[in-house]
Amino acid sequence: MTADDLAVGVLSLTGVRPAPLRETPKVLLVECSSEALDFFADQLVANLPIQVDKVLPADLPAAVRMRKGANPGPRR
Repeated sequence: MTADDLAVGVLSLTGVRPAPLRETPKVLLVECSSEALDFFADQLVANLPIQVDKVLPADLPAAVRMRKGANPGPRR
């Protein structure tokens, strides 16, 4: 049993439900090969209501910089 399994079990007993999302969650998927990247992205989109941005490891630093520029989030 994983920590996620335990959390789901506990929350189901307490009746606590997460707030509904107002927009589609965005996921940054990093995979070593283009074929695997396409496969896993297709599987995620087919089974979950999410948007997947696909990135190869070599392109990760640029993708993170671009994403931070588009959505800087809270300052720490």
